[in-house]
Amino acid sequence: MNSIRLLALDIDDTLIGSDFRLGERTIQAVRAARDRGVKIFLCTGRGYLSSRPIREKLGVSEYSACFGGAIVVRESDGEIVKSEYMRPEDVTFAMKTAFSLGLHAQLYQGDLVILREESKFTEIYTKRLGLEFRVEPELLEKRYEQVPKVLVYSPPAFEEENVARIRELLPAHLHVLTSKPGFIEIGDNRSTKQAALMWMSEQYGIPRENVAAVGDNTLDLDMIEWAGLGCCVENGNPKVKERADMVIPSCREEGVAQFIERFIL
Repeated sequence: MNSIRLLALDIDDTLIGSDFRLGERTIQAVRAARDRGVKIFLCTGRGYLSSRPIREKLGVSEYSACFGGAIVVRESDGEIVKSEYMRPEDVTFAMKTAFSLGLHAQLYQGDLVILREESKFTEIYTKRLGLEFRVEPELLEKRYEQVPKVLVYSPPAFEEENVARIRELLPAHLHVLTSKPGFIEIGDNRSTKQAALMWMSEQYGIPRENVAAVGDNTLDLDMIEWAGLGCCVENGNPKVKERADMVIPSCREEGVAQFIERFIL
């Protein structure tokens, strides 16, 4: 196996579980990998603000990708160095589609969440991630620029059915992926974790065979398949586990730490 020089890591259900706790073993392993010269690239569906606690605890990223790869941010000054936003008309159509299916949907302007009406999901989601939100009842009548993604929430039991229905209704240049049970992520096909990771490997001059990626859900699948060594945690989506090069222990068992200890340190 070629040496790993760039390691891309998802956050939710990969580095941390439902308790939002980042294990000490994981922190130490990631920092040790950095000290060995490995570039650490956090690549998350979260926004820049909501991923900050994880970035600060690890303290190792020079860059991070947010909103599923829609933006890449330089940590030293917070500048967005790469961005691929949704077209305004696609934002409106994605929201309309979700509403037509009776689903909750929200869009993002930076780390501000914008929605048509509050719901129980909104309260839990924004409070847990420390995000501000704004209710705009006339949301469908407005035009929104620089939107990295639309997030739709489906009851987990109906997630697969709703993903299929949304895919049928939306144009082919939009992706419809999942990041957590019930979380359906809609974005432009140019804004993917694979695209962000490819761009990052080019910036560092690190070939694909020296890149590893770890994730858990379909939002991570393209970067897992592109990387020289693509891994899925044991608690991950079965479809992703099937197509990954390797399945590592679950996030509850600090699988990322175990992977680093075995293949990098």
